[in-house]
Amino acid sequence: MLSSTLVLTSALCAVVVGAGPSASAQAPYLRPLRSAPLPVELEQRLRVELGAPAPFPKTEPQPVAPVISTTSNQQPAATLSPQPAAQPIALGSVLWRQDYESLGRRPIQTARFGDGQRRVLVLSNLSGNSETTVTIAEQLAGLFARDELVPLNLSVLVVRTPNPDGLANRTHTNARGVDLNRNFPTKRFTAQPTVETGRPGSEPETRAIMNLMHQFQPETVIHLVESRSTRGMIRTDDLDIRELLPSYSFMGFEHSYKDGSLAQYTKQIIERNIVEVELPPVADSQAQREALTQLMVLVLDQSVTNVRSQMEARNLASEEATVTTLQAGQQGPSTIQQRPDGARGYVEFLPPPPDAPAETPRPRYIELPPPPE
Repeated sequence: MLSSTLVLTSALCAVVVGAGPSASAQAPYLRPLRSAPLPVELEQRLRVELGAPAPFPKTEPQPVAPVISTTSNQQPAATLSPQPAAQPIALGSVLWRQDYESLGRRPIQTARFGDGQRRVLVLSNLSGNSETTVTIAEQLAGLFARDELVPLNLSVLVVRTPNPDGLANRTHTNARGVDLNRNFPTKRFTAQPTVETGRPGSEPETRAIMNLMHQFQPETVIHLVESRSTRGMIRTDDLDIRELLPSYSFMGFEHSYKDGSLAQYTKQIIERNIVEVELPPVADSQAQREALTQLMVLVLDQSVTNVRSQMEARNLASEEATVTTLQAGQQGPSTIQQRPDGARGYVEFLPPPPDAPAETPRPRYIELPPPPE
């Protein structure tokens, strides 16, 4: 049973949101400190009777997002398959918000893309020692930061670090030793809480996720976890998966969810779709590319061929990935620019000489030779 009262912090800090491709449509948030209280409406529902709280209001199903054409000349599907030696995918600039903090005062980073009616929440593993899922979440956000990839009727909220203390310490639990995926208030929460389960919703990270879900009202929640085998797997009782990659299998929950888990809370308390994507632990580039492709298929509700064509059209190694993070109290975003080869900065070019012939479609720029030794 949740405690009848929750500690409300006495200080709130406003987050200054810098300009960015994915942040322009977002309203400013207040940034709570260590322990984020639950919304009053949600707290009252859970306080009255944990066994039968009211679900979120139902929403009308939305039509499937239209397929986005990214190339002028349609190529056969066989030629669109990515090759193992493909260059890195160019990612857009991501503005990671830091509206909530963990027990150890580390930021729970989120990013939102699109403003459509169909809402999808994607979060990396609640277990901290799962860096692979964080990488895939970062890549998904980098792709959606390029606005042309987001269908008009879709909204996506990506939670990069639901367990930042566990990620920093490489531990399964949070800083208090609680397994966050057993801490959600559910109908069959254990009657004898342990150190690993905690009390229902006792952890600030759990309450932060519940707050985000209450504010965002997702239609589908996708939880990225690591598989115990070298083969990926999709687990859901709700969605008819349009297509799976050959390296992935499908299995339903069969309406059996772990007590206190995110899946049980999502399915039985707020009554929304839940999908678990078990990623292979292999961290090579090809496995990451397949994991990102399969995740895009689930989020966009498109075929593998369509998703691959969109990713391949943006497979430009000359473009540099930029990650932008809004720090607490910072007056603007800090930017780290990295080239695919690991170097930093840009190569300077000179414009063509005045007597150079005009070229089409654009003039050729001449790189300066290296200085003499």
